[in-house]
Amino acid sequence: SRVGAPRNALSRGRAIESVDWLEEMFRYLCVSSAIGVDHRPCVRVPLTMLFRYTRPHVWYESREGGGVRESPVTEAVCEIIERFVEASRAECAASDAKHCDILCTYMYTATTPPETAGGAPGTHTVCEYLSHELLIELLRHRSRKHDGVLQLFVAPTGGRASTVRAKWRAGAVTAESRTNMLPISDTRRPLVERAVTFDGHEHQMRTRALDRSCAVHAAASEHLAALADHLSLLIPRQYAVTEIVAYMRVHPDGLLYLLCVPSIGLSDAASGAPVACAIPSSPRVQMPQLSYIGTLPRDVFRCPTCGAAVALRHRTEVPFKSVLLHVCVLDEEDGVIDGASESI
Repeated sequence: SRVGAPRNALSRGRAIESVDWLEEMFRYLCVSSAIGVDHRPCVRVPLTMLFRYTRPHVWYESREGGGVRESPVTEAVCEIIERFVEASRAECAASDAKHCDILCTYMYTATTPPETAGGAPGTHTVCEYLSHELLIELLRHRSRKHDGVLQLFVAPTGGRASTVRAKWRAGAVTAESRTNMLPISDTRRPLVERAVTFDGHEHQMRTRALDRSCAVHAAASEHLAALADHLSLLIPRQYAVTEIVAYMRVHPDGLLYLLCVPSIGLSDAASGAPVACAIPSSPRVQMPQLSYIGTLPRDVFRCPTCGAAVALRHRTEVPFKSVLLHVCVLDEEDGVIDGASESI
């Protein structure tokens, strides 16, 4: 082996083809690629927690000298929440953000059902934006089906959410930036609409390609080159890294935070043929799932008919009793029980 034995052994052999890089990349960042030498990529990440078997498992955070360190989660749920709250306050103070009610993001890889009969299912990266109340909902009340990554939301420096997506392929790096159209402090708008960038719709943001001469492009290129070199030394010898897609955010001190790496392309080192592995599509935002026992946030209400959590903007002022009476009148007129097509 070219590396020392990590606490959690890295994927070997054909297992590397089915790795979920959204979660696995953080483990690779904490393993040195040279025996006896602390050789790890000098990248920074926000406060990050990984789930395992849907339970809090491992913390990942930046070291002072650069790089990422790993530590087990020993805190209770209330202590985990408080740790994210304190880290968010520090980020807001560093960026001079007046108000940022977005506490963290929850990302996981889900299976995409076949769109047509006979189609093969794929994978996609899901991103949820959580406030303090929604984080309590996630950790205390929600029945989680996925593991995923819980990560501190980096407060934007310019008052609007902005993300950099960089792609490394054959040594060349292309990068683009997307900035949300809404101020992050505009609490009159739903939380998700103010936070989305690459995971939202085109009309919600501005997109621009980063010039190769700008400082952000240079920093992103340096980070991806370090990741490519690091992975090439850690993965089995029969594989080669051909493509890396990473999402980053500019910290108030001018340096980059590495948010996530949802996909990595591999090939056979001898023939150069691409390895058939499940590469997820671009991340897509999703409204958080809410349980029946948790406290709903202020922009969500409980449907009196089915009990589902619905955005407050869809609520009507018509009393539920009036709706039932209207349906009953239509039933009497057309003789159809449980409402007619007109009532629908």
